[in-house]
Amino acid sequence: MTTPQGPFRFTTGEVAVSVRRLPPPLAPNRTPGESGPSSDVGCFRYPRWGPTDPVVPVESVVLAFRDSGVDGVILEMPLPDLVARPRLTGQVGVVIDGRHYQAATCQIETTELTDTRAGGVFTCPSAVLDETNPFAPDDDIAPSDRSPEPSTTPPALPPAPGLPLTVPPPVTETAAPSATISGWYRVGD
Repeated sequence: MTTPQGPFRFTTGEVAVSVRRLPPPLAPNRTPGESGPSSDVGCFRYPRWGPTDPVVPVESVVLAFRDSGVDGVILEMPLPDLVARPRLTGQVGVVIDGRHYQAATCQIETTELTDTRAGGVFTCPSAVLDETNPFAPDDDIAPSDRSPEPSTTPPALPPAPGLPLTVPPPVTETAAPSATISGWYRVGD
């Protein structure tokens, strides 16, 4: 592998990606012997898309691949790690049929890297289904992200003296992994 000396410039390329959709967790009330849902596997290929210089101001390299619709793949890697080591951790997002699978910790192995060519393979064991689609952004504000309407209800009274104040802990939900992602990419000038 050759470490690049100047700015990157990639005008062509492609990515091949396999997305294996994981079955949802088994329901606790499932009947014994009842089979769970099967997982789906899809393999897709997309051409290089976007600006020729993939370096963004936050010291990341972002490679985008997209078809003529709103499906595609985005790979994001830290620039210092990309030029310093052959194996690194990056992010991969895959949009299939308008559904966005996002993996925040993917192992990326660089197989080629010069000023005008790059290639590698990636594996993401834990991708989650995300509501956003980077190839078809929706500028609508989700109801959960909107500021609450001003309330005309009077504030609640404090508890009577001597009674403990009980406040439920905040609920933090972590999305269960919904897919695994693997594939390869290559870009050039």
